[in-house]
Amino acid sequence: MNTLKPTFKATYTCSNLNNLAKAVEIILENESGAQVWNQVKELDPIIEPLESAEVEYEDEPLSPGFSYTWKVRFKNEAGWGPWARSHFKIGEHLSINANAKDIKIDAGTILEL
Repeated sequence: MNTLKPTFKATYTCSNLNNLAKAVEIILENESGAQVWNQVKELDPIIEPLESAEVEYEDEPLSPGFSYTWKVRFKNEAGWGPWARSHFKIGEHLSINANAKDIKIDAGTILEL
């Protein structure tokens, strides 16, 4: 990871192709499991299965040299889906001037309702 303010990206999946996602939630945890950021984003426009949502990290810069876990889930007509998890580590020699727009952290396919 070469930025202290990443953009998170996840792909919504659902067996019912007519069941659209209307929100996404991301929780970021530090190495000790403490929550450092939580973001719920209403999707406008709403997205169809196999489309992706991106959420920009909008808090204090992350700490160089540390590992993080992020969890993501989508909300549709049936409610909130299950969490998917992914891990990443911030490079040790970064500054806040790194370009966040170049990094997408992708959870891949994560929801089946």
